[in-house]
This record gives sequence, C-alpha cells and structure tokens, in this order.
Amino acid sequence: NPSAWSSVVHTFFYEYSDGHPSWRPFDISPCLNRINRLFLILTLEVSYSELVHYNLEAAKNSIRRAVAGIAGVSPLRVTDLFLSSRVASEEVDVWFVLLEKPDVLGPVVTPRPQLLMADAYKLLHDITHKHNVSVKLDLSPSKKL
Repeated sequence: NPSAWSSVVHTFFYEYSDGHPSWRPFDISPCLNRINRLFLILTLEVSYSELVHYNLEAAKNSIRRAVAGIAGVSPLRVTDLFLSSRVASEEVDVWFVLLEKPDVLGPVVTPRPQLLMADAYKLLHDITHKHNVSVKLDLSPSKKL
C-alpha cells in the first residue's frame, strides 16, 4: 500500500545493458606470476570489418568466453585479447594470453576446479587442431555469428 510508505526512493539507470558485462575491469593478470603465462594466437574465419561494424568490444567478450570454454578455464584467465585482420579479408587473428591457475588462499564460498595452464593449453590445442571448431559470437542483441 503506497500510502503507508514513509519514503519514496527513485532509481535511475544510466547506460543500462542486459547483456554480459565487459571483462576489462576484471583483469587478474597483475595478481599472478608473470612467468606462468602463454602467449597464443587463434585464427577466426570472420572479417574484421564485420566485427567492428557491430561491436568490437562485444566480439572480444564473446571470443574470450569461447576460448575459455574450449580450454576449460575461467574467462578471467584469458587476457590481453588483441584482434588483427589478416591478408585474407575474411580472417581475423586473435592474440591472447592464457594465465596459470591462481593459488587461492583462504576460504572460497563455491570452489570450482581449475585446470593447470599446461592442461588447458593441451585441451585448447587438441580441440582446435583435431576439429573444425565453430565459435558463437554475440555481437549485438540482434546479431549473432
């Protein structure tokens, strides 16, 4: 009953999005050993201009989630994503860093098992070299590749 309320609170949303948040603010790489990381590259069959046309940041976030899913790691462990177009106009190189599993000290509310970096790399390598892997990219609410 609104007449019984003692105060009214108004909430205003600025730049609200119901999509996935960007991973950029959650960079954990400075917290981990700088030696235990792999610098890797994957090639996607998509044009760079199409990624830029829709939403480059959304494309990077989708690629990060896809790579992490294939490697069996948290997307937080896939960092420093950089996209570059290739000579073939329908291909994009994805440069990224795969971080080692962090040594978490103290209590964890819901612990999830994490693969070691070597195991994650082996899984990523084996899957991408033995299978034609399709990656779903969410570029906008109306555009998915």
